[in-house]
Amino acid sequence: MKELFLDVETTGAWLDGSPFSQTTKSGAYYHWDDLTEIAVCDADGNEVYRSFVCPKYRYFTCLSDWYPSEKPISSKNTDWTKAISGKSSVRVVEELRPILQGARVIVHNLSFDEKVLRDSYAVRAGINHVSIHDLFPSTDFVCSKKRATRVMPKAESHYPSCGERCNGSRLTHLHHELGFGDYDEHDPLADVQALAKVWSVLKTKS
Repeated sequence: MKELFLDVETTGAWLDGSPFSQTTKSGAYYHWDDLTEIAVCDADGNEVYRSFVCPKYRYFTCLSDWYPSEKPISSKNTDWTKAISGKSSVRVVEELRPILQGARVIVHNLSFDEKVLRDSYAVRAGINHVSIHDLFPSTDFVCSKKRATRVMPKAESHYPSCGERCNGSRLTHLHHELGFGDYDEHDPLADVQALAKVWSVLKTKS
């Protein structure tokens, strides 16, 4: 079975509300953590698929209000000028379906990424719910973060780019811990290329 690696970038729940909330603080409907960018690579780190995705609720119109000064747009965020003219999440799923067919797809935080894919697709398609298996019926999804938690020793020290909430299973931490160094976080292609390296070691551990 071929192995592929997938990562998504999103609008971010921190903008105005709690993760996966569907309303703003004022009570208006909004689907948080909408998809903005996605990438897939193979086990050798070669790009297989990459696309910008336009969020259903065009949060870019409120960009100045929703990106506070303490978290400005930077190289660590999806390029909104490209995302706003990106594909719909429905089209992206349709393009991904034949690519992921019959593959084992490794995702580092699977519960989050699959929810983003499911929810973004459902909103665009005008349906209430869809499962990841409905979207990709012949794809075997694997969470590398769960495996890392099980097979790697508990972290005793962290790296400058790990972040305050790193518990030792973040992709950045593992990339350092396994000897691969820094990479360009929050670029989905860089993320999946980093994950492919990390997974090549993780899958040998038991």
